[in-house]
Amino acid sequence: MSQLTANNIWTYSNFTISEYEELTSTNDLSLELAKKYQIGNNNIIIAKKQTSGHGRYGRSWESKSGNLFFSLTLIPKKQIKNPALLSFVSAISLSRSINDLSLNNNINILHKWPNDVLVNNKKIAGILLKSDISSQKDQIIVIGIGINLNSNPKNSSFISTNLFQENIEYNNYKEILIKFLDHFSKFYDKFNNFGFKPIRNLWLQNSFKLNKKISINLMSKKETAIFKNLNNSGNLILEDDNGNIKEISCDEIF
Repeated sequence: MSQLTANNIWTYSNFTISEYEELTSTNDLSLELAKKYQIGNNNIIIAKKQTSGHGRYGRSWESKSGNLFFSLTLIPKKQIKNPALLSFVSAISLSRSINDLSLNNNINILHKWPNDVLVNNKKIAGILLKSDISSQKDQIIVIGIGINLNSNPKNSSFISTNLFQENIEYNNYKEILIKFLDHFSKFYDKFNNFGFKPIRNLWLQNSFKLNKKISINLMSKKETAIFKNLNNSGNLILEDDNGNIKEISCDEIF
């Protein structure tokens, strides 16, 4: 995979962006190249099409041409104890970017735990984070993001949409990427300087079904509970029908 050659390389602010016509997965290539020190911090890999895109639990992610698929590689100077929290930083950055494009539209943008962004209660973007340690003990974090620009999966587990369908106008994918990078830089700095708490509070302000009943599959068993909060690790805090509080670290809510 690493023998592939980018067909366009450009820079924005302190980011280096490499564009490929087709890849199996932007996340996989980013992680491979970062471990070999062939790319560094703030490197972004874009693919017009992914042939083996995947989401959480290895689920296939439909990656048709015309949408935006990219991975952002971070190699922090100080190791981040819980890199999964950067999914929340990314979700806020994505939702702010979409909001920037839709100021004249009456749309509802929400964060769906743990790693999705919704527009009008339909999934428009997803986040998949991977992390590893290099041979020289550097922490590598790769944040993969897929945004539905012109099409969306028809048979996904959660109903989806795209920017075109929601009448959200943009000039090109670079405009969306640049907006994301501007917001991400700001919120990543906030996370590094002040920890997860301010990020958690911002995420909760626009969260899907906060203080409402949700359905969740636990150990292959479907349960319902009220989504009450997030803890400091980004886990769901739920209250069941008997008033019992439990924390959930994985799975998907509906």
